[in-house]
Amino acid sequence: MRQKFIVLAKASKKNPGENKPIYLRVSDGVAHDWKERTPFVVDPAVWNADRQEATIKPIMSSTDRETWGELNMKLAQLRNFINQKFTKDKIANSVGSNWLEEALAEFFAKPQEISIHEITSKFLTDPNHNIADSRKKQFAVLFRSLERYQLYVRLTRPHMKKYCLDIREIDSERLNDLWNYMRDEATILDKYPEIEAEIPRRKKTDVRSTNTLAGIFKRFRAFLNWCIGNNYLESNPFDHYHIESELYGTPVYLTTEEVKKIYATDMSSDPELEMQRDIFVFHCNIGCRVGDLMDFKKTDVVKGFISYIPDKTINENPRTVSVPLNDTAKAIVKKYKNTPGDKLLPFIRSQDYNDSIKKILRSAKITRQVVILDPVTRTEQKVSIASIASSHMARRTFVGNIYKQVKDPNLVGALTGHVEGSRAFSRYRAIDDDMKKELVNIIG
Repeated sequence: MRQKFIVLAKASKKNPGENKPIYLRVSDGVAHDWKERTPFVVDPAVWNADRQEATIKPIMSSTDRETWGELNMKLAQLRNFINQKFTKDKIANSVGSNWLEEALAEFFAKPQEISIHEITSKFLTDPNHNIADSRKKQFAVLFRSLERYQLYVRLTRPHMKKYCLDIREIDSERLNDLWNYMRDEATILDKYPEIEAEIPRRKKTDVRSTNTLAGIFKRFRAFLNWCIGNNYLESNPFDHYHIESELYGTPVYLTTEEVKKIYATDMSSDPELEMQRDIFVFHCNIGCRVGDLMDFKKTDVVKGFISYIPDKTINENPRTVSVPLNDTAKAIVKKYKNTPGDKLLPFIRSQDYNDSIKKILRSAKITRQVVILDPVTRTEQKVSIASIASSHMARRTFVGNIYKQVKDPNLVGALTGHVEGSRAFSRYRAIDDDMKKELVNIIG
């Protein structure tokens, strides 16, 4: 299917600046060929037939730049609507002789602007949309970025001061622009602090890596699928857009001996750090996600086991995970059993916890050099393991050390909450040299 906007009249010398109607022609091979007049008008002097839009020039008045910029946005919305509707109607075999006339009537009968804030709020509060609270937080990060992008466009593109990010006008070009914005958002917000003053970030971030962006865009795709299911959108622009693949280096984790060394290191001179050390060692012996760790209550420990349903999958795959406490984990639980409140362990904010973990490794002199894949440049880097330590390293440490002993992903998954065949599981463990030797010795 092809579509083209047409302005039949040329610029008038007698009446310069006189607007003329814009027609839309849609064809599908020899089977269909329609042409209808739209309500849109344009000055032929600014119309660019090749680019299918009004040309915005710096010498124009601010009023003209806004007028033609708004027209271009509406044309983009109509173009996408026609594409989506034709694809859907052709599959349903409902393309008749008056299809374009009816399609235009439907388009102009709909609200011409859908607030991104309004529709994302509906997504997050939809009672029929079962997603865990942790996932909602991830979607909320995406939605705040979309709103900041909208402000960014208004601030930096003089002809788009009234820009509204309408899901119906999103195409591959817009997705590319969003990708670039989200990648550089930290730098952009430093340059335009008024954006963050209106829609603040929950935490400061650096330039986003391709892996992070891929995850964000997969959530964006899921949101647009929800929009289709709720009749806000005809089809998903991601059907014609390639999301960059996530790329991970060899997982880095602590050895069992290093965890024991950390636990044995005297940190009593800094009680706060000692407490965080204990939590981290417990974490390495449990292997849960940090969000679940922070939610553990004293009552979750029963007969030497800690049982919980991972928050990440509670609405999608509510499996109970039961992990037996080893002697180290039991000793830590006992140490803090009289802590006020119902929490299993005392806790601080997750970011402070991550900062403490780096300090804990340095205090225990766990600073060996490791090779990682830089998430932004995707090049190898040699760094101290202490500099990249975080709460998630505890989960990798649990998985890596147990997998090295049992070599059964399903058995390990039963202790971590990974579903059978999970692609994510492979990111938590590596086939190290000792395991390779064991494998080749089988046939030697």
